[in-house]
Amino acid sequence: MRPLLLLLTFFTLGWHTACCQSGLLNFSENGIVIGSPAPTPHSSAVLELNSSNQGLLIPRLSYSQLTSISSPAVGLLAYVPDSSGLYYFTNTTSTPAWQKLGVETWRKVAGTDLVQTIENSRFVMGPMVNTPEGYRLYVNGGILATSMRVAIANSSKWADYVFQPEYPILPLKEVEKFIQKNGHLPRVPSAETVAKEGVDVAEMQARLLEKIEELTLYIIQQEKRIELLEGKLTAAGND
Repeated sequence: MRPLLLLLTFFTLGWHTACCQSGLLNFSENGIVIGSPAPTPHSSAVLELNSSNQGLLIPRLSYSQLTSISSPAVGLLAYVPDSSGLYYFTNTTSTPAWQKLGVETWRKVAGTDLVQTIENSRFVMGPMVNTPEGYRLYVNGGILATSMRVAIANSSKWADYVFQPEYPILPLKEVEKFIQKNGHLPRVPSAETVAKEGVDVAEMQARLLEKIEELTLYIIQQEKRIELLEGKLTAAGND
């Protein structure tokens, strides 16, 4: 080990001497400056980089690689190309997490994060949880609003198609058979599906309107039959 240690010592001293002679390094009791020219280190920095045509390149990791780091130090920094951002590790929250630099994080007085950023510019409001893919915002808790408007892609997504002549409205006997077999209305998700996948608000509003419009058609059909029967009864009573 001694020859190897001696070799490393000579190599380090030689590299240090060469760098100092070329003006790449400047050591002082306060810190180190790397760059050319290498000025006296600033008193507030233990390490200073100086260049007019180069920058600092830090490790580049995928988000999965970043989050797989075992016991990261507070302040550990890395660049994640997937989300084009610098991430640093912090434990100033109730749950230590990676935070993206340059993105505002709102906090409660108690210190619990209200908004956290995760991979691919997705956001979590509330305590950090494992979020499903395909959503940009996940709220861990309820939402209260005085007004809310949900957009639909186009008019075909609304349920007025029920009133078109070609709409295949099921006879009530077929609806009854479907309910007896499946335990829910046709084209309406089951309780198990909703519990597993949730509800698309715009889609469900259109689906509920579809059922209301179908119900309206059934009532109109029954009203016509009632009027026809009443007419027949009246005619029979007059005979």
